[in-house]
Amino acid sequence: AHSKRPLEPLAARILVPVSSMHPVLRPLAGRTMCALLVGLVVGYAGGLYSSREIISSVQFTSVQSGSINDVNGGESTAATATATDAASSSRRAGAASPRVVEPGGAALTEPAAAPRGWRHSMGCTASQAEANAASFFQAGGFKATRCPGSQPLEAYRQQMAAELDDPFNVLVVGCNTGSDAIAMARLFSQNRAFNYSSFLRYTKFPCGACSMCTDDGPIYPPGTVSKIAKVATHCFEALPTNFRTLTKGAEHFGYGNMGFHVVEAAVTGKGGPASVSFPKDSKVGKESIGIGNKVRGAGATVMVPTQTVDNYARKNGLLSNFDVEKVDVLLIDTEGHDAKVLEGAKLTLESGSVRYLEFEYHAIGHWKNYQLEKTIDYLDKLEYQCFWIGKAQVWPITKCWAQQFEGHQWSNVGCYHRQYTLLSDIFHSLVMPAGS
Repeated sequence: AHSKRPLEPLAARILVPVSSMHPVLRPLAGRTMCALLVGLVVGYAGGLYSSREIISSVQFTSVQSGSINDVNGGESTAATATATDAASSSRRAGAASPRVVEPGGAALTEPAAAPRGWRHSMGCTASQAEANAASFFQAGGFKATRCPGSQPLEAYRQQMAAELDDPFNVLVVGCNTGSDAIAMARLFSQNRAFNYSSFLRYTKFPCGACSMCTDDGPIYPPGTVSKIAKVATHCFEALPTNFRTLTKGAEHFGYGNMGFHVVEAAVTGKGGPASVSFPKDSKVGKESIGIGNKVRGAGATVMVPTQTVDNYARKNGLLSNFDVEKVDVLLIDTEGHDAKVLEGAKLTLESGSVRYLEFEYHAIGHWKNYQLEKTIDYLDKLEYQCFWIGKAQVWPITKCWAQQFEGHQWSNVGCYHRQYTLLSDIFHSLVMPAGS
């Protein structure tokens, strides 16, 4: 234990000999000793300050990153430089600090950024991947991602309007009741006419598994978000009953004049059949039927044409009448067939035009016998960084893999393309610290 007065023993050893000196020398020695003591006190205090500053810095870093601190394996200086450069680039581009505006108008400040040295090419160590997985499962694991929040895209939309091309294309594969497609159309166009509450009341669609009955999405205050000249939202639905209901609702609200297209197609991978069978008259709003996940004994069936994302984006085949040269946002929810859809989107993903990608992982359909790790590796090679997407936080998957992730349960994965640094910054600000 340290003495409460740590200088006392040293002072006693110095001042006692001074008192026994010759009277002529005492004043000089006394002044010398005083100067020495002052120097010792200042040096001691400075050491305490430096130590506390270092400790404070370490604690701050630990709080920000949890147990996934220094994920780059010790290259913290390079990580800091990378993060600083990215932040400087965002500032030079005129980007503000990420803020999300909820439908009620309340502003939410993004969580403080976690260390980002491991992103892109650097991955987690084995212990860091284990800590990340523990954090994920402590927060609820797969269940925590079943109804993911739109916070990353909302923050991105608020900051990225100036760099958007015209038109901006959103593809929603597996449109179901139209909730995601209408939300994306509203978010990126900032057009209040895209109102899912009204759409739901008219079509009589159920709220769905995520109870999106009243969640219309944000409209930002005037002047805070630049308008986009044209947003094209393409809503693919294979189930005939849902397709008919979506079409009826879109026509009623005039969505077709606002760039909203409902497309009847079963989206799949390359080399599949030209059409597949689906129940003709399933219950309105049914969301659990997909290719490879059919309902037995469902009655009469009809053949629905198939399509790939690549063919659609290249204006080939069935959808050649739509002018789509690139895909900016791609959302996939095909009841277990998502990995195959991604295979049929390889050229589109390779182009780098897809800024944000989201898909479902499942225990049904194609996922029953296919590994998520293979899909993550496939996307990694195409320059996509993937995360588990929760309500307000994310957990890294790419280069931070844990075997427990291969759980084959309903969940959602979101990925950004690495060339879009603004999206990268937003995602890494939402990384959930291990142990939180």
